Amino acid sequence: MFICSLNTLEMFGCFSITANALTDISQHCKGLLTLNMGQCWKLSDGSISQLSASLGLVENLDVRGCKQVQDATVRQILLNCPRLRTLAIANIPDLTNESLVSIATLCPSIRCGGNSCCHAFLILKFHVLRSLDLCGCSGLTNTGIKVLAQSADSLTYLDLSSSKATNQRLEEYH
Repeated sequence: MFICSLNTLEMFGCFSITANALTDISQHCKGLLTLNMGQCWKLSDGSISQLSASLGLVENLDVRGCKQVQDATVRQILLNCPRLRTLAIANIPDLTNESLVSIATLCPSIRCGGNSCCHAFLILKFHVLRSLDLCGCSGLTNTGIKVLAQSADSLTYLDLSSSKATNQRLEEYH
């Protein structure tokens, strides 16, 4: 049996990657610390959720632009990856407030950052939520954003570009 010694696997934009590849990764690459599957459009929600069960050591996971990802998968990733420091979930239109509630409740001490549009990075390193970029996550609304903001007293930067946020609700965050 082949056991992979990789600790970083970059597959960003590998448009032909399918669930079969994820099965191989989950069976043979148990030591991964960084896995980038961003823009791998053929990956199903279920296959990513299933893969997360074997990623107990992963610290950095990028699934941005994987359009089939649902809220339940974000929750599974958070539950299955206790060492997670960075999670990129930008440009996933079906994510809703449920994902933000999962982040707020399962990761109460997170620092979020990201400095360019369409990158949502959750960094579980500094124990305080300071900056969060949710650009392009159009399924998120004021309700979910408010839940996240209320659980992160130290939030100083929030990018809601291309979201459904309104200034009426944003005034409540002052």
